Amino acid sequence: MTKTIPGNLCVFCIFLFFNSFTAIIACGIMVGACYMMFISGANGYTGSFVGLAVLLFILAIGAFHMKSSPKFICIFLMLLMGLAVIMLALSIAFLTDVDALVSVVAVEYADNFGLTLDEATAKL
Repeated sequence: MTKTIPGNLCVFCIFLFFNSFTAIIACGIMVGACYMMFISGANGYTGSFVGLAVLLFILAIGAFHMKSSPKFICIFLMLLMGLAVIMLALSIAFLTDVDALVSVVAVEYADNFGLTLDEATAKL
């Protein structure tokens, strides 16, 4: 006999869609952070994004098991909000550190245009 969970089927389908989308986005963040780690080397910024993406993916997969409890879904949403705030803060911190951003971009710019690293940094 199947267990029937009362509730709105539309809201449940929206939850499933967005939760699946969150798992896909977590994989994309993980791939992007691994790519940045490969290009610029491992540092705290890329390592933190890999860690946060893995945590986000685990939360998204775990949410499929928590879908029957409103209390667990509320906890899940609060954890997602916390992760979003942490990712936003890390991104803002990296973008405000102009020297680190220029050094990451200058290496790729120098490789693409056959310049020395000092010439590429001066042009940026």
